[in-house]
Amino acid sequence: MEVVGSLLDVFVGALSILAALYCYAHTRPELAPILKPLKIIIKATTAIGGLPLTLSLLGMLPETVAVSAGAYAILLLLVALALFIQKLKPQAEDEIKN
Repeated sequence: MEVVGSLLDVFVGALSILAALYCYAHTRPELAPILKPLKIIIKATTAIGGLPLTLSLLGMLPETVAVSAGAYAILLLLVALALFIQKLKPQAEDEIKN
């Protein structure tokens, strides 16, 4: 159970960071193209990781299933973060040059 609890902490932290980036993207018009993919990834990771981890903590799902689902969900969150950084990189390089 300790593994699931720790993984749930990491999952919630990563999801919080991604949600903050999603809110930031709303303030920048040049980031509008990635809003829809980010929203889909946030919903998917919540369903893929959040539900199994929570059910495992309640004793309704084996720990191995929850850890696998949680790890997969965190991987999806990292992909979303990479997408966000890739979109911001050219803009950051332009700002550094100026």
